[in-house]
Order: sequence, then structure tokens, then C-alpha cells
Amino acid sequence: MNRSLGLKPQAESCHPFGISGALRAFSAVSRSGEASVPPFRPNRPRTCRAEGLRRPKRGNAPEESVSICVHSWSCLYLRKSASICGCDICSCSFSVTGLTGRNACGSIAGHYPDSATMIQFPITDIRQRLLDGEVTARELATIALEQANSSPAKNTYLSIEEADIERQLSTLSPATDGAQLLSGIPISVKDCFDVRGYRTSVGSKYYFDASEIKTQDSALVERLRAVGATITGKTHLQQLAYGLTGESTDFGNCVQFDRPNLLTGGSSSGAAASVLEGSAMAAIGTDTGGSIRFPSSLCSLFGYRASLGVGSWIGGYHLAESFDTIGFLFRHLQDVQLLGKAILDIPSKADAGGTIRIGLPDPTFYSDAEPEIMAGLHTWQQHFSGCEFETFAGSVFAESLEIFRAIQAHEAAGYHAGHFDEFEKPIADRLRWGSSLPEDEIKEQRRRRLAFNQRIGALFDQFDFLLLPAAPVSSLENGADHGPMREKVLRYTTPASVAGLPCLALPNETGGCQLLAPSGADAKLLAFASRLT
Repeated sequence: MNRSLGLKPQAESCHPFGISGALRAFSAVSRSGEASVPPFRPNRPRTCRAEGLRRPKRGNAPEESVSICVHSWSCLYLRKSASICGCDICSCSFSVTGLTGRNACGSIAGHYPDSATMIQFPITDIRQRLLDGEVTARELATIALEQANSSPAKNTYLSIEEADIERQLSTLSPATDGAQLLSGIPISVKDCFDVRGYRTSVGSKYYFDASEIKTQDSALVERLRAVGATITGKTHLQQLAYGLTGESTDFGNCVQFDRPNLLTGGSSSGAAASVLEGSAMAAIGTDTGGSIRFPSSLCSLFGYRASLGVGSWIGGYHLAESFDTIGFLFRHLQDVQLLGKAILDIPSKADAGGTIRIGLPDPTFYSDAEPEIMAGLHTWQQHFSGCEFETFAGSVFAESLEIFRAIQAHEAAGYHAGHFDEFEKPIADRLRWGSSLPEDEIKEQRRRRLAFNQRIGALFDQFDFLLLPAAPVSSLENGADHGPMREKVLRYTTPASVAGLPCLALPNETGGCQLLAPSGADAKLLAFASRLT
């Protein structure tokens, strides 16, 4: 086994790097800035930003005046009024002005205007259509590939192996009895998990070039195949998953599909981009210090970060194992229980009902948050049925950033020892700092972490869930200096990270929120989400 590159495998049979090999790689932006292969040319969905649009005339049908469903970011059309009517597809029956709409899918009376928009609809809806034989896995995969790398930067995917996709489609069991929970559903995978037939880059060109083509799937990908998902490729991430912006000197910055001046956020940058551009119906991500929650809030997507320890990291590559969690990004909240069960084996339970106690940090905690973000949080509050809200002292979170920063850097430095110079300067500097910390300092931070987690546990004796902004900012301009922003965001995300909590990311019209549950209470959190659909 070749251990010279310093990354620790999670199983003896599965080391990430070795002899390099040929692979059709969309390492989309080379050092010269040119795409290494021609991108797919998608039939792109229309975009819209305001109510009262006019549906284009189709055939002999009259032109119709329509409004945007503000429940789902995919801008489902309603019969007349977004303020009262129920949506034909996602079944929402209320107006949530704090939620956002982005890509117009053009649904009228539950019918799709064209096949390219099917991938933007709820997975539960498309799954039923697969079971009924109204659509096939191959049709969905074709749509996904047509949309792949259609974002302005053409770098959503670092690798797409069409031969692997064809093998998946050829061996997929018919979606007739529903046994395979995600049969035929296109899912993208963050490129820090091994996928058979691909290299693993962990967001680094240095590691991508050194990687052999994998002959074995990671445990997470094995599960995706077992539930019938179609794996569309391996997505962009910030180097080593050690960043929050989605920037990369190796593969180019990852920007939003319809707003190319804005970054997706990271490190699960390509995961967010794949859902935005319509090349995946859900996307596997990881969250160490906000790498699912922050992109979700910037890109108006839902996101789920599981409790620490949920899901297998065999064949996956850690940044800091004390905080690394697995999760996913997706469009429609009604899909969250299905995805949690299929991907992470989180039991699907019915909401137990009754009054739910939700804690809100006092206003001093979020004094630096944009006013629009707080307005979105208050809008969500109004739609939390059967809930009682009470504030708590946000100072309970005060130590999380200092604890997190030291342990994360120390553990990451251990994984990448000897190779710091191969990475971007801000990341290399963090690794060097982490490697310089004495063991006594790390032991003290781990002791502080245990005490912190006890205080968070006591907080959950008082509350069922905690609700707070996902971050104090709602956008990141591409090309701007975001160095000072990092610790501002981490102050919001690290309390859950240090305590290993499951989190549901909820998009606002501007920015987003995070709903936190006790460690291990994933099923309870996902069951509660049904109240919000």
C-alpha cells in the first residue's frame, strides 16, 4: 500500500492515492482556465424573479397569467395567487415570503411543460412516476447529463464517467415495488468519497493527479447504489474540504447557476451547484464547520447535516474526524425523510405531535446578521405550527469557535503532513498552525469540548430544538476577499459542529436558518420537518 501522500485511509483495503490512470475528467478548469473537455449543452430552464409572470404560449393553449410558488425555490407555478392557492406539485398551501424562488419550472395543473424540468420536481413525486412507469431512470439520467457543468464556471463536476452511468442504468432493477428508495434518482457525490471507476481528488489537483482509479466504492456510495440511485459524478469542493467559500485555484471558483457573480459557498460547493443547475435531484455533501449549511443558505436550498457518527466514512477522507459529518443538499423539504432513510438509514417516523419547545439565542448573539436574514428567521417562526419559542443566552455558544479552530487544524495537519506546500496559502497556513500546536494544548481543547457539550446537553433539557441563522451573511461576491468573513460564519456554525448535532438548513428569501436537534435525534428532527411542508 502506498502511504507516501499522507492521507489516512478508513479501511486497509481502501487507500485513496496510488498509480494514476486515464479517466474522462471534467477537472473543468485547467491551469490555463480552459475547459479540458467540451461541456454539456443543456436545455436550460427559464429564470424568474417576480410574481405575475406570463406563461409562454404552448401550441394552441392560451397564454396564462401565473404566479410563483414561494414555498419551493424551483418556482413552481400556481393557478393564480401565490398568497392563497395550493401548489399543484409540492402541495404547499401557504405563502412564505421569507422563502425564495429561483428557476421557473412551468408546472400548470400538475403537468410538466417539458421533460428537462422533471429533475427540478420533488423526488417523492418523480419516484411515484418511476413506479407508475411514466418516466424511466434513463430519461432522468439523460436530463442530468445534459445539465451537467452548465453553471457559468463549467466546473460543477470534477469528474464524470459516462461508462459508469451506463453500467448503473443497465443493471438497475425495475422500479416496480418501491424496494429501492431512490431507484433512478440522479445523485451527485462530493469528491471526498471513493467511487469505483473514478479518481479521488479531495478538491486538490495534487491529489487528483496522484490518485489511482478506484476499484471499490466507499461505503456511502455502496449504499447509494443499493437504494438504486444513479450517481452522476464527483463534484467540486474547496481544497481538502477546508473552506467555506467554494473558491479553488486548482479547479476554479464555483459560482451559482443563475447568479455568476456570486459564489456557491463551500466546501460542498459542487454539491450545491449540481442541484442548482439541475444535474442532480440531491447531492451528497459533508459538513465539518458549515459546509452543507452555508452553501444551502447562499443558494436557497435545503440541506441536512446528520449527527456526528451517522453514516460510514469507510472510503471517505476526513478533514477533522472530531467534527466531520455526512449529509445532503436538495430542493424540496418534503423529500428530507426519504433521503435521510435512503442515504443514511435514518428511520422514518411520524411526527409525534404535541407542543414543541424551540430555543432562540438572544439578540446579542446575532447582532452582526443582515436584517433580511433575521426577517427570514421570523417568517419561519410563523410557520412552525404547534411550537413555543423562548430565548436563551447566546453566550452558551461563546467557546465553540476557539475549541473548533484548534482541534480542526491539528487533525487536518495530521492527515496532510508533508504536503502543506501543495495547497493554497490560507489552507497551508492553517495546516502549519495546526501542526505547531502542542499536544497539551489539544488535550485542553478536548477537555473544553466535553464541558461545552455538557452545557449544550443541558440546553436540550429545556428545548426540543434550537433555531438560529445559518450565517450572518447572505451572499459572497466572486473575486472579493472573504478572509475576514470566515470566523464570522464559523461563530454561527461551530456550536453544532463542536457538539456533533444534526441540523436542518432552511432557506430564506435572503440567506438561511438552521434548526438544531440533540445529538442522535435525527429521526425526530426529520419527522418534525413534515410540519413545515
